[in-house]
Amino acid sequence: MEENYLIKKWLTGTLSNDEWEEFKKLDDYELHLKLGEKAKYFKAEEFLNPADFDILKERMKSRPRPTQKFNTYKTLMRFAALLVIAIGVYFAFNSTNLTEINTGVGEKTTVFLPDASEVLLNAMTEIEFNEKKWDKKREIKLSGEAYFKVAKGEVFDVLTSEGKVSVLGTKFNVKSRDGLFEVVCNEGSVGVEYQGEYEKLLPGQYLHVYDGGIAIDKIPNVKPLWLKNISNFNKVPFSEVIQELERQYGIKVEAKNVDLNHVFKGGFTHDDLNKALESITLPMGLTYVIKSPKLVVLKYSE
Repeated sequence: MEENYLIKKWLTGTLSNDEWEEFKKLDDYELHLKLGEKAKYFKAEEFLNPADFDILKERMKSRPRPTQKFNTYKTLMRFAALLVIAIGVYFAFNSTNLTEINTGVGEKTTVFLPDASEVLLNAMTEIEFNEKKWDKKREIKLSGEAYFKVAKGEVFDVLTSEGKVSVLGTKFNVKSRDGLFEVVCNEGSVGVEYQGEYEKLLPGQYLHVYDGGIAIDKIPNVKPLWLKNISNFNKVPFSEVIQELERQYGIKVEAKNVDLNHVFKGGFTHDDLNKALESITLPMGLTYVIKSPKLVVLKYSE
């Protein structure tokens, strides 16, 4: 039976009785056992921290030198090969299991989490979660906009650069982009932490950060319109409207002498650029020119 095959099965603890007998017949059987005993104390952090590595070297210097000698080149090569296999198996079984999912321009997708919770991602959105630790800690990092359908269970946390959203089992929308932070509760209740403040939202309540403070408004208790390919805005700077238009259509918008801080309320569709531009320019007294498939210029009407 091939030696490397037996070594790999021994490292993973899957040797059968017959294979174990064959393994014990290997020339370096005793060496394998000693190395395996030491390998179980390896920690990934020790390989990643330079300071710890320096400490390890000093400890190794102070330890007695082993009396066993490697008499042949073949034995040395076996030792090196076994060490590589041991480290590879260790990291295979102890990886962080971080899952990262991104959407592109104009792209939307649905992600099913390990507990059957659903996350619907809007365009240009990124999420990250640890599948291996999910049973102990339901936690997901979000950059962008997503709608959550959370399965009942332990606390479910959504972490963003702006704040933290915590629930037990509910449906809600979170948007966190470049300083803009919005949370809408559609079902159950949602706890929101933002800069040391805590707010609890009930169905039909909408929290948004505006003008340096937190505001809570009531809105129709319906699913986010972006799920139906419509971007909707409620008292946001016009600059955010332009950025969302760029995300959905993959274009660059130049706003010549336009007040980007002007508060906008309205929306646009994701499937017709001309209609979308009309929807955001008319309320603002603007006109638009499509210079190329990738460039749009906005300016005030003359």
